[in-house]
Amino acid sequence: MLPMGANRNRRRSESERSRTQREMKKLGGKKLRPAGLLSRAAAWFAAHVLPGFLMASVPALETVVSRHSALKVLDSKAFGLHFAARLRIWREKFQTQTRQIELLGFDDAFRRTWLFFLASSEASFQTRPYDAHQYILARD
Repeated sequence: MLPMGANRNRRRSESERSRTQREMKKLGGKKLRPAGLLSRAAAWFAAHVLPGFLMASVPALETVVSRHSALKVLDSKAFGLHFAARLRIWREKFQTQTRQIELLGFDDAFRRTWLFFLASSEASFQTRPYDAHQYILARD
């Protein structure tokens, strides 16, 4: 197993992009194009930090559950502000581990990449463009 981030420069293949686009089309999703800096940051994350990652919207997830499964949503809870606090703790702990990161063979670019990712994710959850949800599902 590779350490987290060891494959950070891997580009998504054409087949992976096509598969992702097909899956989004099945869900009725549209390609999101956030404006300005947010779209550049999102594109950078997709290429360097989380290749292949898609963040589902609440309506898309609830639609998939109701239309394509025997499950129904009993309850959901948003906890994005709590997740922002957790990201702050992770970032602060990560910042104290510079020497250990170097000993594992990761360079300064890796460290800066993850600090940027953690800080910008924290800000996104703190200011509410993103949120996190927990669902309770049950069979019909």
